[in-house]
Amino acid sequence: MANLDELRRRIDEVDRRLTELLVERFAIAAEIGLAKEGLGLSVYDPDRERRVLERVSQAAAGRVPAERVAAIFREIISASRAHETVQSVLVLGEWGGLAHQAALQRFGASAKVESSPRPQDLFARLDEGSGEYAVVSLEGHSFEASLDRLDLFLHSDVRVFAEYAVEPRLGLYADPASQRTGPVFATAAALAQVSRWMGAQGPEREFRVAGSVTDAIRLAGASDGAVVGHPLLETVGQLRPVEQVIEDVPEATRRFFVLARRALPPSGRDKTLLLLVLANRPGSLHSVAGIFAHEGLNVCWLEPKPTHLGPWDHLFVIEIEGHEESPEVQRALSALRGSVELLRVLGSYPAEAPRDRMRPR
Repeated sequence: MANLDELRRRIDEVDRRLTELLVERFAIAAEIGLAKEGLGLSVYDPDRERRVLERVSQAAAGRVPAERVAAIFREIISASRAHETVQSVLVLGEWGGLAHQAALQRFGASAKVESSPRPQDLFARLDEGSGEYAVVSLEGHSFEASLDRLDLFLHSDVRVFAEYAVEPRLGLYADPASQRTGPVFATAAALAQVSRWMGAQGPEREFRVAGSVTDAIRLAGASDGAVVGHPLLETVGQLRPVEQVIEDVPEATRRFFVLARRALPPSGRDKTLLLLVLANRPGSLHSVAGIFAHEGLNVCWLEPKPTHLGPWDHLFVIEIEGHEESPEVQRALSALRGSVELLRVLGSYPAEAPRDRMRPR
């Protein structure tokens, strides 16, 4: 017991020092916030945060799991931002869905997160200033909402501000005090992704469809049950994991974009997203590819997209390496304007997703 008491005393001293350092960090963050406000800069700086997380992960490597240190510092950064200002973050999809999980992963628990099921409402909120940032996916996925209305960019000042990768994971969560003798609740989309796990639970396990993640949490609490959902249920639902990674085919990563009405200066490692309408004639796409090749610009992602503007069958989203302010990208954009029907730069942002994960699945 004497040894245990001494170890606890040492922990208490470490906690005291950590608290003092956090107070100092928050004070400095507040000063940074004032300086950014004076310069008209965004409080959220994705390139700076990426470098901070990389630095602390490297410092922890070999001693403690780097991902745990990064997760702690992600919340410290979130709390520091909240000390500067309360950030309003919109997500495309339902509360408790994967986009909500992605928003918490990037902005932390201190951000004010709201769900928006319709992309046009999300753009309207950003344009009117009632939302500062939005988190969306451009991937076509049958279970999660994705931004398939890229023509909305043509009528808005909203731009792509940042990118990052998320590892989608579904698990079984329950109240810590629950005996978990009741049914398992989940949305239809979540249950569709864990059918194999459901089949292995035996006939005595009851599964019920809930209209939303909020309903699933409420129903599970009222019936001593459990919920299938994403890890954010620990944060926003105050639940604890019972089983983790139970989906039929776990995705390696899924990319999300942060939208905002701001632009970022070059970071030295950037990508630019373009929206093109190609002329309906042979060789149009080949001509576009030749322009990028001539300037030495790597194309990371190219995909045709549907549009609600009219009978155009050649709307493409193209992502290239480089910032829109760089000379080579400027020359490419100038050449493109003379060879395409429509060109819109959707934004330039620091490259974060690993190159082999850039293409949406």
